[in-house]
Amino acid sequence: MNSLSTNNLFGYATSELSQDAFISWLLSHALKENLEINPLMTECALEFLHKIPILKNITHINSINRQTDKIDVLVQGDGFELIIEDKTFTHTHHNQIANYHDIRASKVPEGTEIVCVLYKIVEQCYKEKGVDFEYTREVLLGIMRKYRKQSNNAIFNDYVDYLEHIEEQTQSYKHLPIEQWSADAYRGFFVHLERDLGVKPSWWGYVSNPSGGFQCFTIDFITREQLDSIGITEDYLESLYLQIEDHLIAVKMSAGKEREKGRDIRQRLFDYFKNELQDFEKKTFRYGRWMTVGYISYNDNNYKERINEILKVSDEFKAKFKMII
Repeated sequence: MNSLSTNNLFGYATSELSQDAFISWLLSHALKENLEINPLMTECALEFLHKIPILKNITHINSINRQTDKIDVLVQGDGFELIIEDKTFTHTHHNQIANYHDIRASKVPEGTEIVCVLYKIVEQCYKEKGVDFEYTREVLLGIMRKYRKQSNNAIFNDYVDYLEHIEEQTQSYKHLPIEQWSADAYRGFFVHLERDLGVKPSWWGYVSNPSGGFQCFTIDFITREQLDSIGITEDYLESLYLQIEDHLIAVKMSAGKEREKGRDIRQRLFDYFKNELQDFEKKTFRYGRWMTVGYISYNDNNYKERINEILKVSDEFKAKFKMII
């Protein structure tokens, strides 16, 4: 499937509220009173629930509610409550999952099992805390693909096709030139760097800016403690890191309020990396809080070699940084 059909409902209904509605609709087939309405969808809904180990033997649920205590989808059954937090393109915040758990635990009969799950159809950098199970796109497609082959339900089929489209876009970094990578392709690429190549990020994701934003993959290589040990306080330099952004691998720094010292550190860093990487460059030096020291470029064919090059130079820099900055 090269593109999502213009007639696909979920090409338009892309909000988390729309997805919450789909989750609720699917699980409604597992309500005791609905088990016989559409046996295929009931089987799918129960398989969805059985993925959660503690619910692997349930035969039905009793109720589904949306936005109860601000919970996206709250499913109640015999002896359990299932909290489904839908984070399609966002992350949880302020201990959301733990707070929801505690709120519901204070309202249900003693002995009721509170189960917290995350529903996440695109890749993310961080693992959420306090979650008993995660419904990733991989998990969902593993459940739904076989039912898609048998289903004639337009809502269900559109949703599975929507997930398949995201999957194809996410894997497209493997065959498309980098100039054609979408946000999904970059997410797939970043997961590949971490899982397959062992490149450890401090964070990756989308960065918004007035120029339109970009996808980035950040790697810390000098710790705050190391900088403090040689008298480089946060007034001079807050952090030093690598960042993969678009087609560039950049050395970045977050400067402190002592601007002159920050400029001097940046120049020393540039000179060092330029000496080690002949194509390391930076066209202009503007002062700000987050600054690019310099960068090398990469493409869809040479990214492994280029990333390894700058990581090697960065590792060597660690042994010398006391003399350089």
